Amino acid sequence: MLEMEHQQASNGSSTRTTPRQQVLIIEDDGALVKLLRAALEFADYEVHVVRCGTTALTYAADSRPDLVILDLGLPDMNGYDVCRKLHQPPAGAPPPILILSGLSEPADQQLGFECGAAAYLTKPADLSELCRTVRRLLQNAAAGSPTELQHPLSPKDS
Repeated sequence: MLEMEHQQASNGSSTRTTPRQQVLIIEDDGALVKLLRAALEFADYEVHVVRCGTTALTYAADSRPDLVILDLGLPDMNGYDVCRKLHQPPAGAPPPILILSGLSEPADQQLGFECGAAAYLTKPADLSELCRTVRRLLQNAAAGSPTELQHPLSPKDS
């Protein structure tokens, strides 16, 4: 049975006045989860991990993460379907969704954006780029700005 992992990093600070932002990772590759968790916790995010889509949907509805990192190749359901369902929660604005996938074709990326992803990175992703993208999406969400970044397949504004 696939189980949810939950870990909160302690930064040793007892003077924190604001809670850390919560990032939900939906990924079934244990080695990648370790890398992502380490990078995001180092950047002072609270990280939660689930390894399948059905658990992710339940967890996201209950905990309302600030951002979701989503793999498309999940063992129990299509990641695009997870993205669609996460993007349409029963109440409140959906969290920004960053798709992190081995699918690198333009059509895969386009479908990800159509399903509600705010950003799409392909594996293997550079961890510093991933952390910059996470930070940018969370800043946009906090400012009330649209969470979707410039679509990489569309013409860039000059």
